[in-house]
Amino acid sequence: MVSLTETDAMGNHPFEDLLNEGNNNDTDVELDPVAMPPALPPPIPGQHPEAEQQPEAEQQPQAGHEQGGQAEEAANATMTTTPPTKVSKSFKSIVVFRTDLTKSAREAHPCGVLHFPSGGGHAGTSAEEHAFAWISRQDVPSHLEAVLGHMRRFGFPSEDATFVPYSSRRSWIEKYPLAFPHVHCGEDGRVVGFPYWSGEQHGPAGIRAGGAIPPPVSSS
Repeated sequence: MVSLTETDAMGNHPFEDLLNEGNNNDTDVELDPVAMPPALPPPIPGQHPEAEQQPEAEQQPQAGHEQGGQAEEAANATMTTTPPTKVSKSFKSIVVFRTDLTKSAREAHPCGVLHFPSGGGHAGTSAEEHAFAWISRQDVPSHLEAVLGHMRRFGFPSEDATFVPYSSRRSWIEKYPLAFPHVHCGEDGRVVGFPYWSGEQHGPAGIRAGGAIPPPVSSS
């Protein structure tokens, strides 16, 4: 067997041609420097590589402009979605005073409020007035007549009066504070007070102007 490292008597290697042929094929290949991609700079610590491709203004939008835009959008939404306030329209409005007694106790209950409405005409005025008088014993005719006569002196006709039975004067005032019964007829039948109205001769305005006040009326 012939070794690849042995030579013949002339000093020639028997496989010199094969060795030379292999060496001739081992040629160095040079790369075109133009075809090689450019070297990238090393990344900055703590920065995402994609951040280099975006401007700084686009990466972090200004917080003030963002909040201002949200507030403006909310205001516009409120203006467009809030319906306008509507008020019912009518050609008359009525105030109703109701008793606090049960149906079985209304007929026999003696005390309550006398409501005197009037269409005007007091002391030459055209104002619509309402007066209220508390009566403790409406079932006693003399007590009732004393209150009606007292109110007639102030221009409130008896035929317009309405009796509303109520549990107590205090309960009525708490329920209807604007319908305060300034005229009072107690258990003894004595009538005191005067209707609180805007007449020129009587009432608080008349007192300040020096108007005359009718004397108290007694049922006795």
